[in-house]
Amino acid sequence: MRGETEEHIEYRQNDREVRATIVRVIADHLRPSAEYSWSTSDFDFRTAHLEDVNLSKATFSGSARFDEATFSGDARFDEATFSGDAGFGGTIFSGNVLFSRATFFGNARFGGAIFSGYAVFGGAIFSGNARLVRRGDLLRRRPVRRGDLLRRRFVREGEFRY
Repeated sequence: MRGETEEHIEYRQNDREVRATIVRVIADHLRPSAEYSWSTSDFDFRTAHLEDVNLSKATFSGSARFDEATFSGDARFDEATFSGDAGFGGTIFSGNVLFSRATFFGNARFGGAIFSGYAVFGGAIFSGNARLVRRGDLLRRRPVRRGDLLRRRFVREGEFRY
C-alpha cells in the first residue's frame, strides 16, 4: 500500500506584502489614470487567493477570469468596466464585495459563486448575458439583498436568473 501524501504550503512572513503589492501594481495599471495601461490585456486570476483587493475603477478591455478564485476580506470592483467577458464562476468571496456602478459589456458569469458577506450590485449595468447565482445560493447566504437585484438596470437580461 502506498501512503497518502499531504500537501502543506507555508508562506514566508513577507509573502502577504509581496502578493498585495503585485495586485496593487496591476490595479494601478488598470485605472484610467495609469501612465502605462494594461487594460487591453487578458487577465487570468483563476484559482488565485486574493486578499482585500481593490479593483475599483479598473478597466478590463480584454477578458477577466476570476473563476474559482478565493477573495479573503473585502473585494472592490465598484465602477469597474468589463468590456470583454468576466468570469466569476465558483468564486468564493469571504468578505463583502462591491460591484456598485460596474459595467459589464460582455458576458458576466457568477454561477456557483459563494458570497459570505454582502454583495452590492447597485447601479451595475449588464449589456451582455448575465448569469449571477442560482436562487438557492441566494437564500443560503447573506449575499445580495433582493432590492439590489431588482433595482439594477439591464440593457439585455440574457440568462439572468433569480
